[in-house]
Amino acid sequence: MSSVASPPSSSSSQAPSTLLRGPLFGGYTIVAIVAAWLIGIALRASDILPPYVAPWTWLALAGACAMFATLAALLTQFIAQRRIRLLSLALRLLLMIGILGVFVALGAARTAWSDPATDPTSVARYANGASVRLQGEVIAEPDLRDGARLLTVEVSSIRVGDDGPTQAASGRITTAYYGPDDWFAPAYGDTLSLSGDLEPLGDHYAPPGVVAELTKARSVIVDREGGNPLLARLFDLRLALAQAIQRALPEPEAALLIGILLGLKTPVLRSRLALFTATGTIHLVVPAGLKVSILADAATRAFRLFGRWPRVIGSLLAVGAYAAVGGGGPAALRAAIMGALLVLASALGRAYNVYIALALAVLGMSVVEPLVIYDAGFQLTVLATFGLPLLVPPIQRALAAPFRALPGAVVVAELLAVTIAAQLATLPVLAVTFHQVSLIAPIANLLTVPLLAPLLIVGA
Repeated sequence: MSSVASPPSSSSSQAPSTLLRGPLFGGYTIVAIVAAWLIGIALRASDILPPYVAPWTWLALAGACAMFATLAALLTQFIAQRRIRLLSLALRLLLMIGILGVFVALGAARTAWSDPATDPTSVARYANGASVRLQGEVIAEPDLRDGARLLTVEVSSIRVGDDGPTQAASGRITTAYYGPDDWFAPAYGDTLSLSGDLEPLGDHYAPPGVVAELTKARSVIVDREGGNPLLARLFDLRLALAQAIQRALPEPEAALLIGILLGLKTPVLRSRLALFTATGTIHLVVPAGLKVSILADAATRAFRLFGRWPRVIGSLLAVGAYAAVGGGGPAALRAAIMGALLVLASALGRAYNVYIALALAVLGMSVVEPLVIYDAGFQLTVLATFGLPLLVPPIQRALAAPFRALPGAVVVAELLAVTIAAQLATLPVLAVTFHQVSLIAPIANLLTVPLLAPLLIVGA
């Protein structure tokens, strides 16, 4: 944090004001450039700009902005020595605009690079309802629904019609497999031969990076046990843990614990998800930062006697295990990255800033898959994480002030403040995407959140 400068005087020896010599963007440079990066992704993915702008054009624009920022920085240093305050301020603003322009252009370039419209082999080019035969590999854990498995498939070849030639293809599609949930059902890593009608995605949800949907699909397993061996073992572990819980507990208690511990939505739990959404308690059965904090703290306490670095390694392993058994979705990855940064900051004696940690997590995730910013889970977890430290303190003070003399008022006010802040921060996504805003969420969370830590520990 920069120090507070004294009021400017007319003396020529007076140092430049804090505004001129303080850190750029108020010390939140990483947050600012990640925000610019996200704006670039959104601009390129929207209909505002022409879709045919090549990645190299955006990279050239980023280079031009970098040159502009460098020139502004040099002029700022030159003018600052001559105490021309107004001009120095203007150049400093131009420097910040140039830096933001670099990352807006880089975000757009990364999105253009992954745009199927720029790939002549993209399977999206055939998504017009045509009857096709595809071959590809299941690259994600199947999403189990009542009577169906929703599959995400990385396509390697395509044939249009019955007599068309087989051509190389690329891109991800989603399709549903209907049939018994047994060994013969497609699983992660399986290579499939698929036939059906290839359709555009439409308005319904699809995993980030998916470009088309195969309807009326028929599938044949061509090969088994492909994909990443580590991910395959993790998916098998999740399934084994879920089955162990189902054998130990009746329904719907088993489904609830599976959702809390593993983030898996069994058909029993999925039929009740609307209730969790209506009561604002959906965070209990999806990966969340609160669970990461609980697990990291438990690991830290368990390894405390072994010294600092064993304690750090144990906490990192707990965070990594949470992301793995949580399915590796956007919410789990965001929580795991920020949890790891928190553990490392504490071990290295560095201050932990939640906004900078969130920015780094968002940057890492969007570099790998730019269109993750349109995933509802990603939007909810980012908005909630950003809004909680911003909104909780003033809400808690307002709630606790009239009842400060009552026993337990501060604890109740904190729990209510967290729930209200999360609801306010995620209100745009809840209203636009899910068309639902919960008014009973504060009371429901007041009753359920204190039970989360015991359920995690005893359930594990």
